[in-house]
Amino acid sequence: NIRKLFAEARADEKKLGDKSPLHIIVFDEIDAICKQRGANGGVGAQVSDQVVNQLLTNIDGVEALNNIVVIGMTNRKDLLDEAILRPA
Repeated sequence: NIRKLFAEARADEKKLGDKSPLHIIVFDEIDAICKQRGANGGVGAQVSDQVVNQLLTNIDGVEALNNIVVIGMTNRKDLLDEAILRPA
């Protein structure tokens, strides 16, 4: 669950503010879970779209998380949803 990956960082930020430790989340082969939304249709694409949306919501959420770095690694940048590539 994507939300769980960000939960500890969110709790630390809320509790400790600027003194919160840095959290690093690394996605190896991020292209496996963040394919371009709406690309293939079907149930599998809907699940993939939801994963991308959930990840973007946690990265760009209403509350800024200043204690987290997200790293996505891929050798297939062409498969990634464009929203994942934009600066956050």
